[in-house]
Amino acid sequence: MFECLILIGLIFFFGAFIAFLIKLLFSLVLLPIKLGLWLLKGLLALVLLIPILLISFGAVSAIIPFILAVLALPILIVVGGAVLLAKLFA
Repeated sequence: MFECLILIGLIFFFGAFIAFLIKLLFSLVLLPIKLGLWLLKGLLALVLLIPILLISFGAVSAIIPFILAVLALPILIVVGGAVLLAKLFA
């Protein structure tokens, strides 16, 4: 009976060891592929995202002065005129 238990234990041990080796081999094969995909994602971000961000910053830097000139400046002039009128009549 003891010999059967030892035999079953050895079968389970070697089965687990083989599963471990297969998992290790699988991860060692997949690791370079994962690293390559991460590098590809970084390259795509560098090639696509950075120019899009630069174009967006350029567009924002052209739009904000226009918004300030068209919207904010007339409001500031009206508020300043109201303040001057209030000082004039006070």
